[in-house]
Amino acid sequence: MADHFPTVGVEEEYFLVDASQRTVVAAAPRILARAKPVLGDLVTGEASRYQVEGKTPPCGALGELRHELRRVRSAVVTAAAQEGLRPLASGTPLLGVRTPIPLSGDPHYLPQFEMFRSLYDTFVFCGLHVHVQVPDREHAVLVSNHLRPWLPVLVALAANSPFWEERDSGYCSWRTLGAARWPVAGPPPYFSSAAHYDALAASLQETGATRGERSLYWDVRAVRAPAHRRDQGDGRPHERRGSGGLRRPRAGAGRPRAGTGTARRPRARHGRSAAERGVLAVCPRRADRAEPRPADQPAGADHTPGPPPAGARPARAGGAR
Repeated sequence: MADHFPTVGVEEEYFLVDASQRTVVAAAPRILARAKPVLGDLVTGEASRYQVEGKTPPCGALGELRHELRRVRSAVVTAAAQEGLRPLASGTPLLGVRTPIPLSGDPHYLPQFEMFRSLYDTFVFCGLHVHVQVPDREHAVLVSNHLRPWLPVLVALAANSPFWEERDSGYCSWRTLGAARWPVAGPPPYFSSAAHYDALAASLQETGATRGERSLYWDVRAVRAPAHRRDQGDGRPHERRGSGGLRRPRAGAGRPRAGTGTARRPRARHGRSAAERGVLAVCPRRADRAEPRPADQPAGADHTPGPPPAGARPARAGGAR
């Protein structure tokens, strides 16, 4: 790929909050009805009706990606404003969550709901995903292996969910703790080849631990890109990076300020997680997903971590949980 700029796609997930009260609102069907005439398949629902997801098509240059992100965010913001709401980019909701959460009626999620049952009662998290093109699944697995030692650093840099149930959780990333309850989550194991990866994924599904590739919640995973995005012409594979902001972390959107009667921003504490769940996925053919922040720009700031300082030693990542 020396003469080919890898295509990149982004998915952003947003909470829908009341514009004045800042409480989450189960309004996803209404927002989707307003946004889909503008964005089509680039906006979808999530597992809960508190959330929507905006997606860019695969982009061949960073300027194009920036343009698409602004276009998608602006459309989501406009659709939400028409319902008296705002999109919020945060790993966890801040105010107004009631459990069990109101689940989506999307048929895509029904097998997941049936299999994981009460795990979904409190599974209300948002993330950001970046898909980056790679030559093939063998390269995807190699990238996954090489990223494993750096996952704790990347995940910690993306932490943006200190609050849960309207209080300071004591963690910088409550999302990481919540996601760890799933059967297949956290740092992935080392894979010797794409065939090794596929064999383990198939075994996990056969034994009932997953419902297939989409319920593999490793921080890094090889995935096959959906075919409904813009055609890339050369059919090259893509690698996806990031859920919860693995590669493009967001500052917590709409965080309560001290003195407002809600919890203050917690500091990282010894022995406690400072991580925000992230996912790198490797996909042949297309890069297409993203994660959110309140539109136009949804609350929160973008910042991509730079290289580690000279002499820094990578943290070690454990095996699959």
